[in-house]
Amino acid sequence: MTTPTKYLATTTAVTIYREGENFCFGEGATTLQMVDEAGGAFFLLSQEGREPLRMDLEELELLVEEARKLLVQPGVESEP
Repeated sequence: MTTPTKYLATTTAVTIYREGENFCFGEGATTLQMVDEAGGAFFLLSQEGREPLRMDLEELELLVEEARKLLVQPGVESEP
């Protein structure tokens, strides 16, 4: 008797977009995709009609960390 195949599901992309815009074709829709080309996972950050930006997890984490630092400078009105 053969063992039934077990299936898994993995989320590999998320799209961030403004309310009221199309999530696929909206000008400001940004997609973060996890990709693995057999050399380890990395991320692609892309918007419609633009070249994607490629970075590894450590680079992405540092980017977010530094962005938070920029937002808490004196004179900057945004909350982190």
